[in-house]
Amino acid sequence: MSERALPHRTVLVVDDDPEFCNLLQEVLPDHTLIFAATAFEAIRYVNSTTFHAYILDYWLPDWSGAALCREIRKTDPNAPIVFCTAAARDQDRARALRAGANAYLCKPLDPKTLRAKLGAFLSLAELESLRAKVEEERAVQEELERRLEYALAQSDHGKALAAASVERTARTKAYKAFIDARGTRAHFESWWPQVFQSARANHDVKT
Repeated sequence: MSERALPHRTVLVVDDDPEFCNLLQEVLPDHTLIFAATAFEAIRYVNSTTFHAYILDYWLPDWSGAALCREIRKTDPNAPIVFCTAAARDQDRARALRAGANAYLCKPLDPKTLRAKLGAFLSLAELESLRAKVEEERAVQEELERRLEYALAQSDHGKALAAASVERTARTKAYKAFIDARGTRAHFESWWPQVFQSARANHDVKT
């Protein structure tokens, strides 16, 4: 196995094989791995937590990995999704890739291949998210320009309500701009507080 450390990231692993899950803990000790044995459990995690990447089996007790992949893509369009599975048929691979997978690896797993693939995808996702951050910042500035002048004209109570409303609408528009520019949900959530505070401070200086 390569000794090069991968960036520390949180990865959702959806697989009901305990031996494979134990293997992943050995292969990826520099990551936080969250395990789900079913698609239902995985969707609950996706709806409540952000992940930098996903590792899926193709056949799950309650659903197919391809169907789960499509569902994840509705919430997290750009994060890396890697299949690690014993389903080696060409049609299974094709369905997974059509569903939005970035890679399809067959078991028995080569640890070096998984680390290399995952490391490359994580690096690319971070690079694209950094580029997307520019669009996010632009969207925030535009919303601040549009809304804060109105907020400053209100009473103290009105200012507090308006400021909260500004952040909500700025976040919504910034998230869309970020995702459209191929940023990942996990990076957006991690960077948002600093991005908004910085944009607000810059705007306050100008005004």
